[in-house]
Amino acid sequence: MTQHDLVVGATYYRLTYSDPDWTMPGVQPMVYIGKNIFGDAGAQDKLYFQDTVSVVLSGLATSEHYDGDAQVFPLSSSELGQSMFTLREVAAQVNASLSRATSLGNPMLNSRSRK
Repeated sequence: MTQHDLVVGATYYRLTYSDPDWTMPGVQPMVYIGKNIFGDAGAQDKLYFQDTVSVVLSGLATSEHYDGDAQVFPLSSSELGQSMFTLREVAAQVNASLSRATSLGNPMLNSRSRK
């Protein structure tokens, strides 16, 4: 996906991993709210996404309508294809994580001993 594929108001999915083998995905739905919308003069390709809960409660955050309660996340266009996906794409990524986890014997995170 490129920045030109993004649609303001559409939901995309931020994908993170808890482990270096990419077997433990975390998926967070986010709504695309625009490019360079918070006084980003001179900034190139700063793309903003907002958490879905605040969109439902307060609407899209914009430079004219931002009360500070929304979680707004900027991404560069180079980060976009590595961490933000459509629903179809994130489903494929999660399925690939399942395959990796199965082939590695369903690894577990190592926890630090607590004192």
